[in-house]
Amino acid sequence: MATQAKRIRRTPDDAQREILDAAERLLEERAFRDVSVDELMARTGMRRSSFYHYFRGVDDVAIALIRRVQGEMMEAAAPALEADEDTDLVDATERAIRGSAEIFARHATVLTAIHEASFHSAKVQEVWRAEVLGDWIAAIAAQLRAQADRGATRLDEPEETARALLLMNTEVFVERLGRTPRDEPAAVARTLARIWLGALYPEALVQ
Repeated sequence: MATQAKRIRRTPDDAQREILDAAERLLEERAFRDVSVDELMARTGMRRSSFYHYFRGVDDVAIALIRRVQGEMMEAAAPALEADEDTDLVDATERAIRGSAEIFARHATVLTAIHEASFHSAKVQEVWRAEVLGDWIAAIAAQLRAQADRGATRLDEPEETARALLLMNTEVFVERLGRTPRDEPAAVARTLARIWLGALYPEALVQ
């Protein structure tokens, strides 16, 4: 009598994490538009039907991957986003950008694939611009307003400045960390940090 393979029991969080991990590995091999639910789920050992317990489609997987990396980057940027009157703003800015560059480099293939997919998927692009980018703009602008109140920056357009700097970071990360050969994250971060410091704290660059 044949013995049935033992079914692996996963918590919903574990199952979703396994699908996202498989998607990230798959995106190292092919373009986002070529990823199918069948191939993705074949890499997890779960049934195809299980996919739809967690995601409506492949676009939702891309969005979940973006949000997962966003969480890592927010944590890396905490020294700058949570700065107070005792914070060395130059050091905090440099550390935040360096940490973000290192995280992007670690996930470069998937982030570059999703960045390119956003030009073809209205849903991914909407989440990126309205939610992910919006969260970053709100967090940075709030910090810049607090710094302006303390006299730490003379910036008078925090939202628009944050948007411009963040879009710059994205394009530079994709171009210099998402291609082969890849530049050193620390070198990319140094260039970006100097631009951020020049925009936010120009006095710091002449000391």
